[in-house]
Amino acid sequence: RPPCENFESYASAMKTMSQVYGVKTFFLATDSQDIISQATSMDERFKILHVDFDRSVFDSKWFIEYRMNEHTVDRGMVSESATMDLLLLSSCDYLIGTFTSHFSKAALEMMVARMGFVPPYISLDIPYGMHGENTPSQLDPVRA
Repeated sequence: RPPCENFESYASAMKTMSQVYGVKTFFLATDSQDIISQATSMDERFKILHVDFDRSVFDSKWFIEYRMNEHTVDRGMVSESATMDLLLLSSCDYLIGTFTSHFSKAALEMMVARMGFVPPYISLDIPYGMHGENTPSQLDPVRA
């Protein structure tokens, strides 16, 4: 599986969201305990929220869905943690993510459904949309 985006990219995007919108609290959904540790020690101006569970189950070069099919991980725990992260992410007002991940796309789409407009977001890799189509602006909300 491709490596996760490095923490410095997320930290930079968090600072941008903070400067533009005054955001100080961030919910972090990640497979990496190292990312959680880096984020919580990053900057005392930011409050970092995350679901507390053992992320070592995700530490593998295999995609989690392959490992679930092979019964090498607790499928219930994986499903519950992913569902909880997705629901919590989608209840946020802003999003920082990677759109090569369907997880980030789903969170943004659920946010749009809840809010009725495209909220401010930052993609750390590709633009949102099918085949690379982009929304008008990543940082400016688009009202429906």
